[in-house]
Amino acid sequence: ARNHGVRLRQRSTEQRKNLGHGDLPFVCAKLSERIPANRFPAVAMVNQGLEDLRKHVSLTDCASVKGLTLIADEVHFDVDSQRSLGKRYAGLMWELHKKARR
Repeated sequence: ARNHGVRLRQRSTEQRKNLGHGDLPFVCAKLSERIPANRFPAVAMVNQGLEDLRKHVSLTDCASVKGLTLIADEVHFDVDSQRSLGKRYAGLMWELHKKARR
């Protein structure tokens, strides 16, 4: 978990290179901070790596999961929250595409 952000930076850079698209926008989402620590104690560390990604990789952003609801497994989002997250992804992707065109 400690190196998650670094590995994600490497993976996103490699993906862009493999696709021949060095300015391909990339959007990720944080994990819910309501995931119980006994289920996944590294949530804060992983989220920090995700948040820091946009500082190190151009045309990258991280969608907020604030206000979204988890299902009974305490890891995944319910249907309405998944739709909300999809809209957040789309909004961020739209903004990144506009930046890429400048």
